Amino acid sequence: MRWATSIVFFFTLIPLVSSAQNKNFITNEIAKMEQKRHQQFAIGEIQNEADPTYDVHHYALDFEVNPAIRAIKGTSTISAHILESNTGQLIVDLHDSLTVDSVIAEGEPLAFTHANNQIVIQLPLELRKPEVRFTVHYQGVPPQKDKRSFTTYTHNGVPVLWTLSQPYGALDWWPCKQSLNDKADSIKISITCPREYVAVANGNLVSELPLGLFTKYTYQHKQPIVPYLVAIAVTNYDYYEIEAELTSGNIRVPNWLYPEDLERFKSRIDITVDLLHLFDSLLIPYPFPDYGYGHVQFSWGGGMEHQTRSFMGNFHFELIAHELAHQWFGDYITCGTWKDIWLNEGFATYFNGLPYETFFDGIYWRIWKRLQVERIVSEPDGSVTVFDTSDVSRLFDSRLTYQKGGMVLHMLRTILGKADFFQALREYLLDDELAFGFSRTDQLFYHFENVSGKNLDDFRENWLVNEGHPSYEISWTQGDDRAKFTFIQSTSHPSVNFFALPVHIRVKSSQDDSLDFIFENSYNGEVFGVEIPFEIDEVLIDPDYDIISANNTAFRKDYRNELRTYPNPVAHSLFIELDDPVEYIKGIRLVNQVGQLTEITSNEKDYNSRILDITNYPSGAYILEVTTNKKVFYRKILKL
Repeated sequence: MRWATSIVFFFTLIPLVSSAQNKNFITNEIAKMEQKRHQQFAIGEIQNEADPTYDVHHYALDFEVNPAIRAIKGTSTISAHILESNTGQLIVDLHDSLTVDSVIAEGEPLAFTHANNQIVIQLPLELRKPEVRFTVHYQGVPPQKDKRSFTTYTHNGVPVLWTLSQPYGALDWWPCKQSLNDKADSIKISITCPREYVAVANGNLVSELPLGLFTKYTYQHKQPIVPYLVAIAVTNYDYYEIEAELTSGNIRVPNWLYPEDLERFKSRIDITVDLLHLFDSLLIPYPFPDYGYGHVQFSWGGGMEHQTRSFMGNFHFELIAHELAHQWFGDYITCGTWKDIWLNEGFATYFNGLPYETFFDGIYWRIWKRLQVERIVSEPDGSVTVFDTSDVSRLFDSRLTYQKGGMVLHMLRTILGKADFFQALREYLLDDELAFGFSRTDQLFYHFENVSGKNLDDFRENWLVNEGHPSYEISWTQGDDRAKFTFIQSTSHPSVNFFALPVHIRVKSSQDDSLDFIFENSYNGEVFGVEIPFEIDEVLIDPDYDIISANNTAFRKDYRNELRTYPNPVAHSLFIELDDPVEYIKGIRLVNQVGQLTEITSNEKDYNSRILDITNYPSGAYILEVTTNKKVFYRKILKL
């Protein structure tokens, strides 16, 4: 059954892939659509800190909506544990465009104010106890200016309503504690809508109650959930369900689709079963088995990983994989700060490409990696870590948060090995401190280091905090059956002097013989010697695109009585090398643009190469003068 599903989708995918290679299949499109969608949030608004003096146990939400009318009326009942730091008031987040009618606890109204997108509720003395339960009654029109948190639209002439709250939009349509440090233990969502529509929310449908011209749908989800992953959708949905038979148990895959698209999307959705099998085998069992994993169609180009029910604008293979992966990375374990959003999006991006390694005979895996690398190195800078989390466009930057984050994971797999990489991920997902909670980058790396025994401090700093990527210039010489390879690396950004990485080299002869080597390149100018039983005709650097690098060159080192200087432009170390093995450097002078002598060296020994550290030199053009035992060379050097 799984095989038949894959074959059906294979023929669907081929024309899409062949026409979309310059679009990174659709990984780049997924990221761009999400970036465009999310950047509308928080423009011109201050994001308040969530109230740290209480922990939410449960939300009971009761909404009245009509997809033909952009408005909401409802209640949010919050059950919470009051912490000792509380001083007699609670703060709940709700946008000022909505009207709070009352706040009720134990049948009595509570005093409150509503301003700056916060409801400040005063607790009387009799309610200042460890556990409290209160209900916010509200109504109104959620903010609309360029926002997508609460949207009404039409499909095929039929009204549709959906919500999408990431990152800061939950407070736009329901009273909550909008936070990345407090997940409610459970949630119940009731939606009353005109009876011609179907309402969908997180979790399982537990009741469907006719109310004359209306129907009330109630859903329950009894596992921890963060507010931005809570969602509802209402329209004339058709229903389609399949099932995945996993070793850990059967998982329902329910789908709510527009009637006009049901038949078109059914065969594409079936690949979800194969993806569940793959992720279940690589990671831990699907974390929300009692609720299945479903899709809800909405009228947007991308997708959103609402917990247990991903909202989908289309059903491309990569988008299905991306949103499914989020159930482990983003929903089950959520980034503990938007600064570390790559823990959500980098993982989802890697896992929307990873299936290509085994699906469709693996023919798209190398292409997918190449397209990621090409996009990442299209610019010389950019950190995976988000330092300004108020810049929502930067949070969802396609090149950095998604694609660079994803390829950093692949490089970690290359460094650690496949077995240790996935074992570390399983231990990370099983960590009791993180399960159904929040994580930060250092907590992930603890598990990578614990399983592998490797110190990854430099890797983490260089690839997640600092910026740029390496370029390799590899020269080789060959005599008898032995070859030597000299590695020279330059970097695209001055924040990193050198990237220590395993570099895959493929050596080929003119008769198509080939050998592959992995060289652990740990410093500039490093030389590796290997036995090769044929004459080298070509050397390929990172032929399978397993590392992030650009502008790599490999050449046979011939002696032409020339001086080589590289890299140029240069940020840190300038390599100076003579081709002639009997020629040696006697002295070096470096002169800046105004004729000032900035460097002078002499050799006490007959070396034919030198390394100059010019890290602290001002940027600009310099003239390099190299005196040898035979002649004087001049080169123009550009310092970055």
